[in-house]
Amino acid sequence: MKTRNQIFRLIFILFIISSLLNFFWESLHAFSMYSPSSIPNNLFDYVKLMTYVATIDGLLILLMYGIISLIWRDLFWINKINNKSIKLQILTFIISGLIIATLIEYHALFIADKWSYNETMPTLFGIGLSPLIQLVVTGLVALFVVRKFLFLHSKN
Repeated sequence: MKTRNQIFRLIFILFIISSLLNFFWESLHAFSMYSPSSIPNNLFDYVKLMTYVATIDGLLILLMYGIISLIWRDLFWINKINNKSIKLQILTFIISGLIIATLIEYHALFIADKWSYNETMPTLFGIGLSPLIQLVVTGLVALFVVRKFLFLHSKN
C-alpha cells in the first residue's frame, strides 16, 4: 500500500512536469502557428496566457491519468509500464488525450471563435495538428519522466 506522501508526490510531480512541458510546447507553436490576433502583444500578457493554458493542460493530463487509475483501480499503474498489460492503459491515455484535444480545439475554433490558425499550421479536418497531439505527447513524456524521477520500480 502506498502512503499519502507517495500519492501526493506522484500527483504533484506529474502536474508540475506536465505544466512545464506544455508551457514549452505552447510557447514554441504560439507565434508560428496562431494568427496574430490570437496572441497578446506584450510579454507580460503573453507569459500570463502561456502559464494559464499550460496549467489547464497539466490539469487535463492529471485528469487523463486519474481516469485510467480509476478504470484499472491502480493509482500507480505508471509503475507497471514494462508489464505487457500496460499497453491498454497507454492506449487509453493516448485516445483520451486525442478526444480531449479534439473537443477543446473544435469548441474554441468553430463554436466560441477563441482563436484561429495561420497558414503554417497543418490541420486535420480543420483542427491544428500541433494542438491535437500536444496532450498525448507531453502527457507521455511526463509519465516517462515522472516514472524515472519517482523510482516507482516496485515488485508488486
